Amino acid sequence: MHCASVDLGGSKMAIHFSVMGRVVQRERIEIPAGCAPQSILNQAVALLKQQIGLYGPINTLVIASAPTLNSDGTIVRWPNRPDWEGLAIGSALRIAKVDRVIWCDDGTAATFGDATVMRASNLVHFSLGTGVGGGVVYQGRMLPDRELGHLLVWPGGAPCSCGRAGCLQAYASFRSLDKFVASMGFSDEATLVHWRLRAVQALSLAIANLVELFRVEVVCLGGGMLGRFPEMPQLVGALLREPGYLKATLTAPLVMQSPQGTEASVLGGLYLAEASHDVQNEICEGGIDTSKTTIRHVGNGLSFISMSTR
Repeated sequence: MHCASVDLGGSKMAIHFSVMGRVVQRERIEIPAGCAPQSILNQAVALLKQQIGLYGPINTLVIASAPTLNSDGTIVRWPNRPDWEGLAIGSALRIAKVDRVIWCDDGTAATFGDATVMRASNLVHFSLGTGVGGGVVYQGRMLPDRELGHLLVWPGGAPCSCGRAGCLQAYASFRSLDKFVASMGFSDEATLVHWRLRAVQALSLAIANLVELFRVEVVCLGGGMLGRFPEMPQLVGALLREPGYLKATLTAPLVMQSPQGTEASVLGGLYLAEASHDVQNEICEGGIDTSKTTIRHVGNGLSFISMSTR
């Protein structure tokens, strides 16, 4: 089986390819400010054609998307990149010999990958990058398209791109780090430590509420932020064990770096590309296969029994 995964984020497009469950190529296309979206898609299409030439037709391509895509694969909302809105990325990447293109939220793809690897019944994933994404697995079932980055952690706090104030994303993303450093006027160690403390507190508050709701056993942190602050899982785990975050009757979850590292979304997309069509149809928001049948999101979740393994 020849599969591909595209992770479309605020600063880059990552593309990974696998053959029979083995990753054979990793590519990264930077998305600088002001670049023409079509030029990025052209580079992606060139890489797809190159892979097809090497390994034959691509059975399934998964788009793990930070922006919101509609059922036709068109970007309908992307506050971080408004110039991309209206771009039909799904159909653009379905070229000759790419049999099936499906898409989902990048946090959903990352969570699916973590759940496949960890096999935990109650798991939460946070993707910490330009923004904050994530997903929830509850009682062995995926709850796709959860906007964890917009959990309210400090009402009336820092402004968020969604229009509210106090969202988790306004405290634990690269965009929030840039804004904080700019407001301080310099980027010394003390400034970074101060921002990290706020990010850890915000994450701990969000996780505490998720533990209350879903009895979360494992929290996986992924995304580029872990490359900058690899100590964050340890700090969040320690804070959750402090008085005031969890009720005495609740057990603090294991907080760890995603087993997929900082590439959780694109690798999770590969796991999803290798899953059965039934699993894909349950998780994904839309897609196009060789019969041009639109894949509709079912929303019933999935059993771990259905998950593919490598």
